[in-house]
Amino acid sequence: YLQTLFAAIKTVDDYILITGDRGILSETVPTGTILKSFQKAYDELFDAYLADDGLLDFGAVSNHIVEIRTDGYKHKVSGINGIAAHCLLTLATWWDQAGDTCSAALCRERAEKLAKAMNQEMWDERTGWFSCLYPDGSRHQVAAYHLFDFIASPLLSQQQRQAMIAHIREGDFLGK
Repeated sequence: YLQTLFAAIKTVDDYILITGDRGILSETVPTGTILKSFQKAYDELFDAYLADDGLLDFGAVSNHIVEIRTDGYKHKVSGINGIAAHCLLTLATWWDQAGDTCSAALCRERAEKLAKAMNQEMWDERTGWFSCLYPDGSRHQVAAYHLFDFIASPLLSQQQRQAMIAHIREGDFLGK
């Protein structure tokens, strides 16, 4: 579900970038306009998965998140939290352009809180990578491309970007 949501937002964002046609956001789908449908999906996401520490916690069933079926992608997943924050900034921009400053402010506030929680709880300065967090307090770093999906986000510092990019080399993130 979430991967489909993120992919849909990215696809619409790419469409707008290529065509300049922001009218797509006003197109009607069964749940309202495309923009309102994205907002509704994010409202449901936060209602269902937001934990007390400000991170999204998807529980022990990874199929709620992405196609990956691994122990490393359960509970508080760094890549998915980061993509969620980045997509919220995209929604904030769209709401600003639509003239709805209240919805834009809500999306921006959620994105900033999510990024702050990620930086405080998930970022590992020593390794230059985000960790996934589990209810027992353990941390696990997953070498997943999802982290690169939000590398251009203004929610990351330049030092974080550089540390993450440094992993793109043979023997670390990449194979031969």
